[in-house]
Amino acid sequence: MSIKRELFFTNRALKSLRECLVFLKEDLEAPPSAIKHTRKRILNKAEKLKTNPFIGQKEDFLNHLNQGHRRVIIGQYKIIYLLNSKEVIITDIFDCRQDPLKMKG
Repeated sequence: MSIKRELFFTNRALKSLRECLVFLKEDLEAPPSAIKHTRKRILNKAEKLKTNPFIGQKEDFLNHLNQGHRRVIIGQYKIIYLLNSKEVIITDIFDCRQDPLKMKG
């Protein structure tokens, strides 16, 4: 039996999600339905982490932080997160079309 954890998004993760959606709208000129669909897919995948937090792999690009960051991939996006005994903390939504070194900060 799996333990259901609380799901939290950091301010950085929420900002990253907004940036991804703005990029779809303004740079790729995606229709509103595609933007809404992308947002829904990302949020639904994040929600699944509450009951299945170990479905993601360790995020190699963040190993230098020694915090145990993990990732799940949904389309072109990585949901970066941390775990503790009661929470899944989404720390970033990363568009994989970017240079992965940008993830290191």
